[in-house]
Amino acid sequence: MKTDRLEKFIRDNRDQFDLFEPDPAIWENLNKKSIEKHSFPWKMLLTRAAAVVIIFVSGYYFNRWVSQPEKLTSEAANMQEQHELSNELQVFMEARDYYSTMIEDKQSQVFRLVGNSSPMKTMLEDEFSHMDKIYQELENDLADQVASDEVIEAMIQHYRIKLEILEDVLQQLKSSENNKGEEVHYVL
Repeated sequence: MKTDRLEKFIRDNRDQFDLFEPDPAIWENLNKKSIEKHSFPWKMLLTRAAAVVIIFVSGYYFNRWVSQPEKLTSEAANMQEQHELSNELQVFMEARDYYSTMIEDKQSQVFRLVGNSSPMKTMLEDEFSHMDKIYQELENDLADQVASDEVIEAMIQHYRIKLEILEDVLQQLKSSENNKGEEVHYVL
């Protein structure tokens, strides 16, 4: 309602308002202010962007600085584990070489005593073939890094058992040679 009266007053007195021209300096000031309002505040935007970049970069380096000791200790632990594993593998390889040599020696002695066509030789070869299949599974487990200590111990135990079997058979064969007239039963 008030707007209608004001509007009516302006319409009625419009001629009197049009008589007075504003000073040209006022129009210039208004144009300057409108141009300034429409310009983009690049300086402020760049300052804020630089502050954000500085905060992120400093946060990144602070995080690296804080986590550096943790990384060093975990890397040291990994290196220690690898060193221990390589030592275990070296010990295993030495044991494997030793037992392989001993097994070959005992096997050749047994085969010399029983002959090449003996059923004893066939039985031993079958048993060792079965044991070698199990050993192959152990090698696969070792390649998968599954409980390395236990796998290496089981692999060494494999060689020990083979050697014990050959030593027992060799001992039985030698005792049977000493008792040639008696009947001997071989036990594997």
